[in-house]
Amino acid sequence: MLTITPIGSCRVATPLRLCRESHGFRMNMTRIWGYTHSSSEAVQQMRYLKGEFEPDERVWPLISPKWQTNPRLREPFEPSDLYIVEISSQKQMQLDGAAIQLNYLRQAYADFFADPERAKAFNRLTLHGSEAERRAFLAEHWGSDPRQREEADLLARIEMTRTDEAALIRDMEALEAGLGEVLFVTHVNARDNMGERLAGRDRFIETVKAAGRKIGARVYDPTALMEQFGQERAIEDHSTALAHFTEPFSEAVLDDWYERFIHDQIAAMVSENPEDAIERVVVPHAEAFIATGDADKRDEVKLLLEAVESYFPANPEAKRLRLELAIVDGSEAEVKRAFFQVAMNSDLSALGKLGELLATLPMIEEWAEELKEAPVLNAGSAGWLARILRGQGRETLALALENRM
Repeated sequence: MLTITPIGSCRVATPLRLCRESHGFRMNMTRIWGYTHSSSEAVQQMRYLKGEFEPDERVWPLISPKWQTNPRLREPFEPSDLYIVEISSQKQMQLDGAAIQLNYLRQAYADFFADPERAKAFNRLTLHGSEAERRAFLAEHWGSDPRQREEADLLARIEMTRTDEAALIRDMEALEAGLGEVLFVTHVNARDNMGERLAGRDRFIETVKAAGRKIGARVYDPTALMEQFGQERAIEDHSTALAHFTEPFSEAVLDDWYERFIHDQIAAMVSENPEDAIERVVVPHAEAFIATGDADKRDEVKLLLEAVESYFPANPEAKRLRLELAIVDGSEAEVKRAFFQVAMNSDLSALGKLGELLATLPMIEEWAEELKEAPVLNAGSAGWLARILRGQGRETLALALENRM
């Protein structure tokens, strides 16, 4: 199967999780420690994937609170065909050179952050103050016992910066160089209760897109799809953080990724490495789409098969998938054409359940009559047809086919 790894928040992980079966791909979560939001976190996650970075034990809880109980974190690196990398936050928090998350920091030091005014003052100092200023502030507000003084020593070393376009370009280039095929995803540009954009989010989305244009990266902004979908149907917490997607919108996002990016990537994989791509990627993907019963999805499969057949016109898997599509579509003429293509290019007996279905088609005798004189009829197909026809009492036609073998 096509393998896809999300590096980002639930806005990229959930669409993949919900649609992996219907689209025939596998989520590869090996060595993924959880959600990330900034470009520096994404680069750090990439470095951990590849064994180039190992967090300190005091830093781990601020990156992944479940780091000690997540068995995937110690598995060997397994590269994916595609990485969906979300860059949704301009804020970058660091502790001793490691990128950390504000949400996890607040969880780990809940007592300190329980006072909103103290937390606000500390956050200002992480962005605008020096370490000496933070230490002075913490000595006054968090130093009444040994535990607080130990925590204050760590908190004082935390600093926050805001990502600019130059830093984004540097990080995005590093991610493409280190991961290969990458689709970058921005935050969604939702509107507040007054109908206004969130100014900071709006600016950063445009910055990410501008950085992507400058380096020729693929960047996806879900805003246009959200507006088409309707914000209240697309965003779960419409009146609060404006951040979480509904399940129907998550599925629509995945479909949009497929139409804009993933379809073309699969086609490119076929042309570059057909022996691997057709069997490993195209077949499970096409079968999943056919199983949905969605006519639009079947049209996508037909486009993909056209790409396969343009390079490999006699590929048996493409012929088989054409036959499956024709049977589902219900066109007798298309079924006949696809049936003849399979019979002459591959072995009908190897089609499993599809072969069983073919045996029930009322036209099978008529088609066998035409095929018995075809000089390129596959020997395995001739034998399969003979067995079917003998079971239906057509001994003479069965013998004629067997004599071809």
